[in-house]
Amino acid sequence: VQAVTDNKNRTVAAIRKIFQSHGGTLGEAGSVMWMFETKGVIRLPLPKKQELRDDIELVAIDRGAEDIIVEGDELVISAPPKELQPVKDALTDVPVAVGNVSIELVPKSRLAVEGTKEQEQLGALLEALINQDDVQSVYANADLPT
Repeated sequence: VQAVTDNKNRTVAAIRKIFQSHGGTLGEAGSVMWMFETKGVIRLPLPKKQELRDDIELVAIDRGAEDIIVEGDELVISAPPKELQPVKDALTDVPVAVGNVSIELVPKSRLAVEGTKEQEQLGALLEALINQDDVQSVYANADLPT
């Protein structure tokens, strides 16, 4: 959870309460950072034509992209943060609409969440965190079914 606040004690208390009310606990600041890597991430609509997708992948890899995956109806390209702009700029050579471009914390590995109760509990926790006024970003290593 990344938050921006003018009152750290109030925000920590609010986030702690959210975790507790959803069956979790709040760890120390940075206690789970080892599970994530900072990456530049570009999301764009999944091209319908395989040929266009191949072109996008080749250009992105040539400019420094490390990973390209399909998430639902999006093509997600990840790169080291310093390579994000060159990869984005290279995509203008392949006529494609670049969607969201951001720096994110990407999990090093994912954990499958199984069981309807656990999925609902985690979903409610993530939603409550996202809806907290001071929270800017929420990252998780959970692999939830879509």
